Amino acid sequence: MLRTHADDTISINQNRPTYAPAQSICRSVRGFETVDTYPIRSPLAVADFLAPIVQGRGFTEIGTRNGDIMGCLSHFAGRVTAIELDVTYCRKLRARGFDVICRAVETVTPEEFATAEGDVYFWWPMWAPRQNEAWLRQLISAHQTNGRPAMAYIAHDTHWAPDMATLRRLVPHYRARNVTRLFFDEGDSSGHGRPGRWGVFHLAAFELGPSVGLPTWEGDAELPRRWREGKPAESEWLDGFCAVTESVGSVS
Repeated sequence: MLRTHADDTISINQNRPTYAPAQSICRSVRGFETVDTYPIRSPLAVADFLAPIVQGRGFTEIGTRNGDIMGCLSHFAGRVTAIELDVTYCRKLRARGFDVICRAVETVTPEEFATAEGDVYFWWPMWAPRQNEAWLRQLISAHQTNGRPAMAYIAHDTHWAPDMATLRRLVPHYRARNVTRLFFDEGDSSGHGRPGRWGVFHLAAFELGPSVGLPTWEGDAELPRRWREGKPAESEWLDGFCAVTESVGSVS
């Protein structure tokens, strides 16, 4: 059971498959409405997974767009902060009452991360080959400096080849605590060249804090050149289905 800031009790059915179509605890939160749809945003199954983790803690989302995931989690977290580059989204997020650092995450200082009280971080980046490792290294370094222990959850979509290639590299090199697979189904319609609004999200969890070491830069030399030099629109969605996937780390 979870309790919202409005003192509502939200029941978490541990037996409900995460792939049950169009279902989420977010739908039970008073006043919650989505603005975007998957894959413009992460599936709501991510919020279902993170809600018990962020209860009463600080939550920071990097690249939140209109703030659907953060909007749901704001009812449970002690504090939420968005790090968003797009000024238009920043205005919308502030209008919804969220704290916003409106600039590129690469410019955020260790002191600002500490002020944002980011106990739990989450992101699903636009372009994993260029962003995932760079952002993770930045957070490891920042929390070495500010001394705050935290966790970073990085999302990887099974249908998106660059995501999965990055996942297989980061998990062993940065010693992920675990990789949780979230099976989801937000409806049977397809969009953005994708097979449909269903699939498997892998959330890789990484510890942050003063005692966490910073490994050597893994780099992108092993990634295909078209990913290192290309853009997201030039990649392709992978065919797939909700089923058991190859293990890339310990599973929670």
